[in-house]
Amino acid sequence: MNTVKTAFIQTIIEKLLTYNDESRSYNLECVDIPCVTAPIDDNFYQLPQELIDDITTKPYEVMIGPQINMTRNTEIEIRVNIMYDEYETSHVYVIIPSVVSDYQGYCACQENEIGYNTLKRCTGVACDWDRPSFQLEKTKYYGEFEWGKLQKDFWAYEQDVYNNQKIEVTQEKIIKKKQNIERIKERIRKMNLELDEQEKELQEYEDEIS
Repeated sequence: MNTVKTAFIQTIIEKLLTYNDESRSYNLECVDIPCVTAPIDDNFYQLPQELIDDITTKPYEVMIGPQINMTRNTEIEIRVNIMYDEYETSHVYVIIPSVVSDYQGYCACQENEIGYNTLKRCTGVACDWDRPSFQLEKTKYYGEFEWGKLQKDFWAYEQDVYNNQKIEVTQEKIIKKKQNIERIKERIRKMNLELDEQEKELQEYEDEIS
């Protein structure tokens, strides 16, 4: 089992190193590799038995890519593709690295304290920090489904989509314009009431001095 764990973690590290090399070439931010692998390493034997059995008995590949669901507080995801064979994926485990803020107290560590880390400027005990974590999901591959009609049929479909989108956008603009008109009418109504009131008061003042 230790061999399986070591191989799995090492594969992820190698893929992350490659990902970071590519990121540097485009002047992009690199991934903090220990922050990603630490919780996987620490919790490996708490992972679903199904996943452990899969990476023990079946071929798999690890892929690193940008996070698809950007609502999460992370930039990458690790996809573990479990293969039917050399070419076809059976299902996929998705590891989503993250951090959990652990509020233990503001760091007031001193250099003379036992265990003080001069690089981190902290003892690493009872201080606020971001605890590495990850989420684990599983997806299943059902196959590839393609457009089965002619190219000209696709063109017609494409035009329908654009036309429908244009209609929807126009309808939305009409609704917003009607709403704006109603708001303006309401403002005018209120201003007319105020105008009538002001004219009435003016007339009363004029009547007093006449």
